[in-house]
Amino acid sequence: MSKAESTTQVLIAAKWMIENVGWCQGRSIQMDESQKPVAFCAGGAIAGVEADFYHKSFARDYLYRVVLTHVPEWNDHPLRTKKQVLKAFDQAIKLSKK
Repeated sequence: MSKAESTTQVLIAAKWMIENVGWCQGRSIQMDESQKPVAFCAGGAIAGVEADFYHKSFARDYLYRVVLTHVPEWNDHPLRTKKQVLKAFDQAIKLSKK
């Protein structure tokens, strides 16, 4: 995997991880028995992207602007769905391109 070189790339990679690896609540990253990641929360996916701290920080900021609250609390709400998380990433990606 190559290093994300922009905030937008961080958001795209984090969304891909949730969409293709898995999404979870109540923890940043869910591992299987062999310690391989099998799911990520919204913040955990951003943290898991190989990128500079600067780009990860701005990625979290764009996601916060979309959900308008602390991202972990938003992600872990009992009624939250994976579809809503992916939609929030889509909106954050769009914002990051302006």
